[in-house]
Amino acid sequence: MNINVIRKAVQVKPEEMNMYHFATCCGTAGCIAGNCLFQHGMWPKMIEGSLCFEFVPEKVAGDLMGLNVEQANRLFYVEEWPKPFSWEGHVVDDEKKVLTPGTLEYLHRVQQRAEYFIGSGGK
Repeated sequence: MNINVIRKAVQVKPEEMNMYHFATCCGTAGCIAGNCLFQHGMWPKMIEGSLCFEFVPEKVAGDLMGLNVEQANRLFYVEEWPKPFSWEGHVVDDEKKVLTPGTLEYLHRVQQRAEYFIGSGGK
């Protein structure tokens, strides 16, 4: 597990973190995997009117982070996050309040999840 790459992927501005998209239409916000790819110079391309990577983004980001498939799924997909970080597929605070992408509160929660993931050896 490459801890530095994982930590760097969540050290972004609040408006650059959105766990529901690998990359937004403008390419300025992404999930943990998408931000990792951006930081390594990999950007989506417009293909037939849609913004797409020409590879499987979670596979490449997982490889850059030194994660196996199961670990990558647990980090990249909110549905796989343990409670108290996720509830019914949403990023939530300790009271299960759904947090809004682009806010500092949301970013801090994603960062907490990443630190938990690192500290637990990929859980």
